[in-house]
Amino acid sequence: MDTELSTLPIVDQTSLANIIEFSDDSTDVLAELTDMFLGETPARIAAILSGAESQDCEKVRRVAHALVNSASNFGAHRLSGMCRALEKDARSGHISDAGPQVSEIAEECDLVRQILEDIRHQR
Repeated sequence: MDTELSTLPIVDQTSLANIIEFSDDSTDVLAELTDMFLGETPARIAAILSGAESQDCEKVRRVAHALVNSASNFGAHRLSGMCRALEKDARSGHISDAGPQVSEIAEECDLVRQILEDIRHQR
């Protein structure tokens, strides 16, 4: 992981507070976004892995970009930055050694997932 990214929190609490602020009695925006993230992320990680294995740069770029946006929703800036770096590598055709990078992204996704699930159970 990039040194600059490693100094960021896994999930920015201010971003989460802003999401919660948009919730009302009928809509829990954080729960909806969490459900989408938890539901979509495993398939996205699998797609990135398969794209990297088959050297499908466009697939890796497209899915990494989707994860950039998804992570940004929660203020998961570390994850977003990691995915942005992979997206850039894929755009320039440099994914032949993306395995460790994808593993780091998968691990970071798991950390984000744990935090989101903890918040869900606290509410």
